[in-house]
Amino acid sequence: MPGQLPTQCESAQPDYANLKWVAKEKIRGLLGTEVTCKSGNKFMKWKVISDHEPEEVLQDEVRKFGLRDFNLKDFEQDEVLCHLFLKLTFVDWRQKVDLFNATYKNSGSKADYLADRNFLLDYANCCS
Repeated sequence: MPGQLPTQCESAQPDYANLKWVAKEKIRGLLGTEVTCKSGNKFMKWKVISDHEPEEVLQDEVRKFGLRDFNLKDFEQDEVLCHLFLKLTFVDWRQKVDLFNATYKNSGSKADYLADRNFLLDYANCCS
């Protein structure tokens, strides 16, 4: 109730900040040790380190991402969201169209080649 002090039970409940602090302390206690994680029937071993920062960021790679050179007026009104999605999802979505078409060709399938216009629909069907 407003105006009342919390009971001991209510004040003892951990909040997010405390849970995060406890988790970080547990990880600090594992520094330098090798940890094995299991996912399904696969195992992965890794060594716990304090921190990792890449020595240098590849600026050419960073420039490929994000919304650059995108003009809303270049697209029909009902296609803007599709093009926005493609631009933000893939570095080069037309390259993915070529990859899909090459896969169809190599599989011997008699399916039609994927047209740029149908890429988003086929991508959605493939992922669902």
